Amino acid sequence: MKMMLLFASIITFKSISGEDPLGEATDCPRIRRPWHELTQSERDLYINGLMAVRAKSSGDQDIDEFIAIASVHEDEFAPVTHKASNYLYWHGYLTWELENRIRALGGEYSCFGMPYWDFTIEAGREQTPSIFSTGLGGNGDADNYYTVNEYSWPYTTEEFWVPFNCFAQNDNYPVCSLKRALRDNFDMPTAQEIGRGIINNPDFTQFAKWYATGYNPVHLFTNVDFLQSPNPVTTSYDPIWYLFHSMVQYHQAIWTDCYDYDEIDPADLDNHPSAYKPYCVHGSCIHPSKFPTEWMGMGLDDVMHFGGTLQDKEWSYIHDNPLTVRELYHLPRWGIVYDLGKEQGFYQKSGLKDFCD
Repeated sequence: MKMMLLFASIITFKSISGEDPLGEATDCPRIRRPWHELTQSERDLYINGLMAVRAKSSGDQDIDEFIAIASVHEDEFAPVTHKASNYLYWHGYLTWELENRIRALGGEYSCFGMPYWDFTIEAGREQTPSIFSTGLGGNGDADNYYTVNEYSWPYTTEEFWVPFNCFAQNDNYPVCSLKRALRDNFDMPTAQEIGRGIINNPDFTQFAKWYATGYNPVHLFTNVDFLQSPNPVTTSYDPIWYLFHSMVQYHQAIWTDCYDYDEIDPADLDNHPSAYKPYCVHGSCIHPSKFPTEWMGMGLDDVMHFGGTLQDKEWSYIHDNPLTVRELYHLPRWGIVYDLGKEQGFYQKSGLKDFCD
């Protein structure tokens, strides 16, 4: 495995993909660090930055930047993406876009990098997840429709709101409380399980299908019917969801790097189906009728469809720039750098250090 060392525990995955779209790879990289290793003041950079982004809208969902990003995942097309080959890249862009909105605040946020939630540390402690004690709130109030605001999290509904599930006391659409309900029976994967999945799936199709169907840790927080499909899936309106998908992108990046797919020139990816091969197993792909044909392409150069309201926002990257898997394949182009953490972190415990070095 060939990597560029920045210092001690931080690596950027080697790529020959040329300049990054925003010119940040060297000037202001997005260094993503493990959430559980941050000090509370470092965690507060994300929490305070997110609250500052929300405060700009004053409860108006038409201009709320966070709502626009989260709306993509709640859109009716999202289930298609979850069963398609662009799954990892589609979700990765949403994480990058929220990261971008926080960086746009300027000042101390200018070089913000989205931390990652190493959810494997929650294996065996699913009823008392450590992330619930890090400033993001915890379980919801069972006597008030599992509301988190002002129950396990000090922020009011007016400060952080979700435009769905408006059942709780003082909910007034669209300003409704964040809700979480901890599942009684839920098994988090261990670092070793994730490591074996990455090691045993060198082929992209195998890896992507395994990853998309194997684990979804944020479902730990959805133990009531109104938080589950076919009701609106509101996990993307939870601050934890973006830390989770930062970790997902870490796994994508380390898989790409361990098999040297990061050394493939983007223009040459077509000749390497083991690095990427389009597929879609959703019924709408097998028997297309509901969605426009141009939305259904999953090839390297097919423009990915993002529903919701995000594309309408002038500040969003996709407002003026169609995105493809080829463009998103190499993370260093987007200024993304992952800090592997301390010596006994996921990289070591998963077996990937021994396998990839």
